[in-house]
Amino acid sequence: SDRSVMKEMVNDFEHGRSFNAELIHYRKDGTWFWGRSRGQAVTDEQGRVVHYFAIVDDISKEKASQKKLKEYEERLKIALSNVGDNYWEHNFKTSKTYFSNAGDNILGFKAEEFTDEASLWWKMVFPEDRKILEDNDAKYLAGTIDHHNHEYRMIHKDGSVHWVLDRGVVTEKDDEGKPVKIIGTHIDITKQKELEVELSRRAHQFKSLSENIPGVIYEYEFRTDGTEGLRYVSPAMEHIFGIVPAEFYNFFQYIHPLDIEDMIKKIQHSKETLQPFYTEARLITTKNGLVWYALTSSFSYYTPEGAAVFTGFLLNITERKNADNALIIREEKYRNIIANMNLGLLEVDNLEIIRSSNQSFCAMSGYSMEELIGKKASDLFAKGANEEMLELKNESRKKGISDAYEMAVQTKTGLVKW
Repeated sequence: SDRSVMKEMVNDFEHGRSFNAELIHYRKDGTWFWGRSRGQAVTDEQGRVVHYFAIVDDISKEKASQKKLKEYEERLKIALSNVGDNYWEHNFKTSKTYFSNAGDNILGFKAEEFTDEASLWWKMVFPEDRKILEDNDAKYLAGTIDHHNHEYRMIHKDGSVHWVLDRGVVTEKDDEGKPVKIIGTHIDITKQKELEVELSRRAHQFKSLSENIPGVIYEYEFRTDGTEGLRYVSPAMEHIFGIVPAEFYNFFQYIHPLDIEDMIKKIQHSKETLQPFYTEARLITTKNGLVWYALTSSFSYYTPEGAAVFTGFLLNITERKNADNALIIREEKYRNIIANMNLGLLEVDNLEIIRSSNQSFCAMSGYSMEELIGKKASDLFAKGANEEMLELKNESRKKGISDAYEMAVQTKTGLVKW
């Protein structure tokens, strides 16, 4: 786990502040997962901290999706520079920044209203947040970071303030380990921030613990007479899922038909074993339509009447599920683009060692994928003057210079192709 994050959390504990941190958590068996920890101080009437309540949400899939998306962007940004989605690139050597969509969706400007994307972006940064970007650039230049994840405000064309999630990662470094290029994405998280503000406002209005956390707490009991059902649903159910808590007591009417059987099995298993369970499923709501939720349930206590009570937590994960689906669609789109381009794609490292290829290139060269991976490209395809030319081109690429050229290539069968 990140010790600096842990230190900050401890500091928040000592000062009675709420916290929200993402860090690695370790299980009893030694395995680990990424968790988002959120805690809230509970105070008495005099404002003194009585105790803390904290929840940990497993965000391993979210982290994995982010990593996989970055890998695809890094591999395809050069070959498909005119096809990709919203992303930005910055070159520290030239001080030039490229935005695939600097205005329009986030800032409200059309392409014809500006000529310099980078200047427009810096101009519209909220004054009090400019230091976030300046400090971030300074850390990159000093070589102390190789990625970032920041939230800051932008001023929209209409004067409104929009929140932006800015993520970036180094894709190229010089010989001294200093960054040469970074790429990243900008995501408008204004609605998410507005929700956070609303939750914060409600936290000050209500004393109930269940109103101070970004999810729904519930209690489900298995009674001694064989009946079972919900005994409590926190008020947060209405503003998070759009369902009045009293109406959710008959929760099966909201569960997606395809998820009901699995839910019944897991509830029955918990009843028989008192073991906890976790599931992700769908609710059909009148207000918000189809909503994805994550449900965590574990045995809590027995009532005086002998009923076994499970305490659970419902979290709205619709946004994450949409992001996962978008990633799948994007992967498929990129695969189709490459397939339909009918171009040979060969990826090599700085030593000219082949790391990957597509089937089109295999067909052109006569080599199978297994025969290409790990081989030196110039040894297979260049001889004489061509070999010398490739060495010069490779040196240029190491300096960040892209190029296009024609050359004779010898296939596996000895056939020469241009």
